Amino acid sequence: MSVSTLDRRAFVTGIAAAPLAASVPTWVWAQAPFETVQFFVPDEVLPPDLITGDLFKVVGQVIAQGYYNRYTLRTDFELEEINTQDLLTKRIHEAAAIAEILKVKDTDAFTAGAANAAKSPYKALKALVNDPVNTLMGVPEGFWKLAKRVGEMVTGDRGDREDHAAAELVGFSTIKRKLAFKLGVDVYSSNRRLQQEMNEVAFAGFAGGMTMNLAIGAVAMPSALNTTIDAVEVTRTASQIIRDSAPEDLRLRNQDSWLMMGASDKQIDKFLNNDHYSPRHETIITLAMESMDGVDDRNEVARSARHAESLVEAQLMQRRVEMFRSYHAQVSPAAAFVDVDDNLGMRTQDGRLVMAMPADRLLWTKDTEPVVDALAGYGGEGITAREILVAGSVSDRARQQVEAKGIVLTENTRADLLPQEEWRPPELEVEAPPEDFEVDDPAPADDLGPVEEGEQPTADAS
Repeated sequence: MSVSTLDRRAFVTGIAAAPLAASVPTWVWAQAPFETVQFFVPDEVLPPDLITGDLFKVVGQVIAQGYYNRYTLRTDFELEEINTQDLLTKRIHEAAAIAEILKVKDTDAFTAGAANAAKSPYKALKALVNDPVNTLMGVPEGFWKLAKRVGEMVTGDRGDREDHAAAELVGFSTIKRKLAFKLGVDVYSSNRRLQQEMNEVAFAGFAGGMTMNLAIGAVAMPSALNTTIDAVEVTRTASQIIRDSAPEDLRLRNQDSWLMMGASDKQIDKFLNNDHYSPRHETIITLAMESMDGVDDRNEVARSARHAESLVEAQLMQRRVEMFRSYHAQVSPAAAFVDVDDNLGMRTQDGRLVMAMPADRLLWTKDTEPVVDALAGYGGEGITAREILVAGSVSDRARQQVEAKGIVLTENTRADLLPQEEWRPPELEVEAPPEDFEVDDPAPADDLGPVEEGEQPTADAS
């Protein structure tokens, strides 16, 4: 369904139907118990190209946990339990990217580059390649705390030896970001195997002098791209900025942007120093707000974002903001962001009060009820309708409870309001990445000390 059709049919019809829903006696639902988990087979909840493919298969049951679903994904590289359909899509895409990297590692160019790198004195990078899970940009959480070390090394006080180490990390990071862009993956991904493989190739390029006129092609996303170009604009721009910017540069850019949008130093600090957000999360949220120029109280987004307590919550916050942004651009222009009893809401120029939920399947639970009650009870002049947008599906009980409170509920908005998590722009629509990954003027080898006997980069697939 196109956005225009969604707007004209689902939203307008839904608003007209709201008084009927509100007329249902609330006591009918007052005693209804909360829902627990629900179980589905994959083909009940996923499109075919997210169920099985050349490198992957979703196995077992899908567990709807109340907001996001849990999936079990088996790829050619690992078996993993995954929360949210967004992350499932991302992992399937990353499996294809890993397969592309393995093709490169099977070439003479990589073999020669890896052999040269093994003889190089770049000890900091050897640690990163040998132990990618516990070193810079290789762990599943705490992205910013680790990634910002590059910026600290470049800008902080240090001795001559540290100067060379800083150049080493910066050069390596530059190559790795270009490689990730070429593959259309997130350089800050929590996928340990992807981090390992990108580290090894980037190490061979930087420390081993491997030039790659690469036959690495952009890896196609699973699921046909059915969002409008407008919906992917922020993601596309973010991919280019992240490719070209060190983490510390991203932080400074995002910090300045939030100051211009009226956020306080405290709000900015709480958001940008929340270690559950990667530089990519922060940049996409910031760009989405920049694109909503003229909307009041955008600082409410930074205030709300600071509360994320896990990687999943950080990801869901990013997707919530993207849904708001798309709704503003395609359905009804926003007037302001509002605090709805500590939940983020958006008031539109025509009086709608909107909540965005990037849920896979919304159930009626003890966590859902207070959010819905807060929206239903929110006061304020000029509110013409209250709406909840759900990316995925909604259980019958949740729909009944929500509509009984006079709230318009629209489900399955993912295709219209959410861009693909990773977006690889068509070559003709974006500046192409450089043809090779060589770095000019690497750190002088003779100033970094000898290589220890037997030191070799190794793979760790944990």
